[in-house]
Amino acid sequence: MASGIGEHRLAGVMFLLAPIASAAADASDIIFSGGFEWVCSPQLALPDGMRTWQPVGNISYGSDTTHVRPNVNITEWDNLWGFSSVIDSVPVSWPGFSDAPAPTLRNFGKWNYVAAHFRTPAAPGNLSGRFGYSEVPSSPPARVTMAISSACGDFAAHLPTPGCLKADVEAGNALVFWHFSTTAPDTACPLQPGADYYVNIMIANPESVVPQAVVVGMNSVWQP
Repeated sequence: MASGIGEHRLAGVMFLLAPIASAAADASDIIFSGGFEWVCSPQLALPDGMRTWQPVGNISYGSDTTHVRPNVNITEWDNLWGFSSVIDSVPVSWPGFSDAPAPTLRNFGKWNYVAAHFRTPAAPGNLSGRFGYSEVPSSPPARVTMAISSACGDFAAHLPTPGCLKADVEAGNALVFWHFSTTAPDTACPLQPGADYYVNIMIANPESVVPQAVVVGMNSVWQP
């Protein structure tokens, strides 16, 4: 491996991280190589400041704040929405549980971004679903931006349609609605069978949020 490149193996997936000093990328310049290997930028240069990739987090579910799964690899969808409680031992593959207690990231760095990879099935039928945002209150409240993209850390250049982005959303509101139907509205996010995507999430108002890390819950509801 070339000098200066760090190799991280998480749950059988390899990520190649370029040195942070030279790795700041525009949000439209994220590389996706497909299959089981892809590149997530350690940092994104966005108009309101830099965002650092957060591949690990502490997860609780629903209203249970006393039981936490520590140091979870949050680069994969199944490790978040594939569980409904901390006692689950085997994840349910995408789209995971429907309308289960929301996975709550308890240490989402306000200057970080999260990118959770998933692959759609070859024959999804008319499967559709949506995300919702719940938050343990901070002062002032944290707002989030979510995008479903074919690229890790992308919020603009590689979205299937503009409907795959929900920006600056307050807690208690819906986020991205995704589908495989050809008749869904333009405000929805169309997915393709047998394709790789990322759910990319960041705090939309980091400068006004006081704590360095916030508690963010993202529920996922789907139907066949």
